[in-house]
Order: sequence, then structure tokens, then C-alpha cells
Amino acid sequence: MSPFLGCVGLFLLYYLGLAISIFPYLVPPSMTVVDAPAVPASQASP
Repeated sequence: MSPFLGCVGLFLLYYLGLAISIFPYLVPPSMTVVDAPAVPASQASP
């Protein structure tokens, strides 16, 4: 394997680890499953 591909692989692993570590903070901890859906009037029901 060339050194360039090794560096590219390391950077991809770095960004993957960064995305995984930040993911839990994308959703506010104060929001519950009950609060998450939209109001029933705006949801299409069949």
C-alpha cells in the first residue's frame, strides 16, 4: 500500500471517529420521544 493511501485512510478514520463522538450531541438531551414528533394536525394520517 502506498503511503498516500495510508494517510488518506487515517484521515477517514479520524473524521469517522469525530462524527461518532459528536453524534450524541446532535439531539438535545432535553427532548424526549414524546416531544419529538410534530403536532398531530400537521401529520398526514391515512
